[in-house]
Amino acid sequence: MWQRVVHVCLLLAVGTVMVAGCEEEQDTRVEFEASGSIVDDTIIVEGTATVPDGARIDYVLDDPIVDIDGEVFLVRGDTIVNDESFRFEVSVEGWIGDSVEVWIAFQPSGQPSEVVSLYGSQGENIEGDNVVELGDPTNVRRVEYEFTVSR
Repeated sequence: MWQRVVHVCLLLAVGTVMVAGCEEEQDTRVEFEASGSIVDDTIIVEGTATVPDGARIDYVLDDPIVDIDGEVFLVRGDTIVNDESFRFEVSVEGWIGDSVEVWIAFQPSGQPSEVVSLYGSQGENIEGDNVVELGDPTNVRRVEYEFTVSR
């Protein structure tokens, strides 16, 4: 009887090792590419990101010119990746600069659970050329990409 128990335990252990060894390792490298244009006081940004569908991309748009009253034109938002693509449109009516600075980021906060499980709750598994480590006290890693869109 004990021999049968040992045999079953060994089969289970070998099966678990075999299944674990067959799991496909997922790529955690994140790359961005994006560009934008301004049409009729609307900035249109389109890009690609090597992240799973449903992942959130954060963005900040900034008019580098501060108006005479000291008002800063700044817009924050987010968009969702679908088939490694994303797009967003924002009105820049009333902005006075000749260009808009665009910052986009993939960061671990606010992501769906399957995205967090792939990249880590602090982004510890994120790899790529544009990875930024925020350091103490958070030690969060994210991917950032910046560019300027001219009128």
